Amino acid sequence: MSAGSRRSFRTRLAVQTMLVAGVVLAIFGAGSWWFARRQLARTVDLRITESARRLWSALTPRSTEADFRRAVRGVLGESREAPATHAVIVKLNDAEATLLFATSDPPAADDATLRRYMPQGDPGIATRPEGALRGRPAVGGPGDSATRRPQMPELRPPVFFTEKSARGECRFGAFANPHYTVFVGLSLHDFYSEARRLAGWHAAAGACGLALAGLGAWWTSGRATRPLDRVIATAEQLTASALDRRIPAGPHDDREFSQLIAVLNAMMDRLQASFQQAARFTADASHELKTPLAVMQATLHDALRESPPGTAEHERLESLARESARLKGITQSLLLLSQADAGKLPLTRERYDLSADLARLVEDAEALCAQAGLRCAHEIAPGVIIDADRALMRHVFQNLLS
Repeated sequence: MSAGSRRSFRTRLAVQTMLVAGVVLAIFGAGSWWFARRQLARTVDLRITESARRLWSALTPRSTEADFRRAVRGVLGESREAPATHAVIVKLNDAEATLLFATSDPPAADDATLRRYMPQGDPGIATRPEGALRGRPAVGGPGDSATRRPQMPELRPPVFFTEKSARGECRFGAFANPHYTVFVGLSLHDFYSEARRLAGWHAAAGACGLALAGLGAWWTSGRATRPLDRVIATAEQLTASALDRRIPAGPHDDREFSQLIAVLNAMMDRLQASFQQAARFTADASHELKTPLAVMQATLHDALRESPPGTAEHERLESLARESARLKGITQSLLLLSQADAGKLPLTRERYDLSADLARLVEDAEALCAQAGLRCAHEIAPGVIIDADRALMRHVFQNLLS
């Protein structure tokens, strides 16, 4: 896999940070929405309780059905019927659970459901007072009912339940006294609308938070990987002639990156020292070999002149002379290579005709190609003049032709 096709560490770090932030935001948002929804549900129960308390305070143990209607109109609204969001059902606490009053016909909840939430077998339950309810006038005149309104004792804490009806889903509260049970219902349409609005706000806030977390993660990962950019830039500048490059340490680098930079710089110090030692050894060895090789070549040439041509001794001396010349060329190449690596290559620049030199090199190449069964094709523009080291350029072209 090429370096360009690999995944970016910065991108991966930013994506992983976004994933972690997204999970945290999702958990926090879900918990926040659940708590807000729970508070909304509690608000619905409080609204039901408040309406029931107000309605309760307007009634007496001997209230008639007309009294119920007047109380419902006065407490829950000015119209002849209760508002559409409320439902009021009153059941007598007797064995038949007699329906005394309902704001809707049929009631907003079925009879079997209401019976489940009415007090069962409580010794405090009393039967219907004689002469009360079902349109009969209450005992005492209007003045008595206005001045004397006994408190209605509750048999138990309010009981809340949710029921589906023709109006939609409703939340009911059951409030029981010794004589009858008042069911006050509130439509959950507004509750669900508010819950959906809250869910939308939470989702929008979560998306914005995730986007901000992504931008922050990208910016943070860029700052975190900045020392790696310095490492890459310095490594790209390292060459055999520029081993003195070092990675600059930033004042605000983290401890791990500071340790990495220090280790890499120490490694480059060792590499530079080893390379310089090898270059010095090559240069010294090449330089030291020049004198013995020159003496050997001179001795071999003298022996060749003195030996009779065509003899076995003359052939051996010629072979030794060729090998010594080859060894001298290798030594010169090693010396040239060490000088080039150290940046101390001596250059003798001159202006000369490159075309003429290339023509002579091609003649030698044609002879070598003829021996190897190859064909040498060339096209050299005449009169190409350059300013360079003639010996080194000839060496370069000889290597290329070889």
